[in-house]
Amino acid sequence: MNKNFSYENVTKKLNKIFLNLETDIINDVEKGLNIKTRNRNINFIDALLYKFNYSKLDTTKESIVCSYNFNNDTTITQPAFEKRERQIPLITYNKFYKNISDFYKKLMNIDTKKPFIFSSDGTFNNINSLNKKDNLETSLNMGFYDITNDLPLELNIEGNKNKNNELSILKNI
Repeated sequence: MNKNFSYENVTKKLNKIFLNLETDIINDVEKGLNIKTRNRNINFIDALLYKFNYSKLDTTKESIVCSYNFNNDTTITQPAFEKRERQIPLITYNKFYKNISDFYKKLMNIDTKKPFIFSSDGTFNNINSLNKKDNLETSLNMGFYDITNDLPLELNIEGNKNKNNELSILKNI
C-alpha cells in the first residue's frame, strides 16, 4: 500500500470522486444522450445507489425501496428508481470505474507499465431481444480480470453476433 495515503487522504480522494458525480451524470445524460433532465423525486445518485445496493447478495429491489422510503419518509415506487437508473448512460459507469480503479492503482502502488497476468472467461445467457415467441437467442458475455493486481478489467456483453468467438474477442482485447 502507498505509505503516503492516510485515512484522511483516502477519504478526501473518494469524496472528490463522488463530489461532482450527480453533475457528471446529468452532463452525460443531457449531452451524450441529448435528453433534458428534470428534477424528480429520485435523483441520479439515489438511482445509482439503488443499482449498487441491488448487487449485494440476498438484497431485493423491494427491500432497497422500502428502506429508502422509510429513511426519507417518502412513497417512491420501484419502477421510479429503475426508470431513473436506466437514464444513466454506460459512459458514466465507465468514467466512474476508471476514476475508482485509477485511485486503487495509486493507493496500492500498482505499476501500470509493468506486465500483468489476466484471465478471461466467456459465458452465454439467454436473451429475447427480438421478442419472438419460441425463439431462443443467446448472448456472449466476456469478463476480463487482472490476476496480478486483483482487479476486474472489463465486462463485455457481445450479444449474439460473436457467438463461439471467445478466442478472437480475447485476441482483440
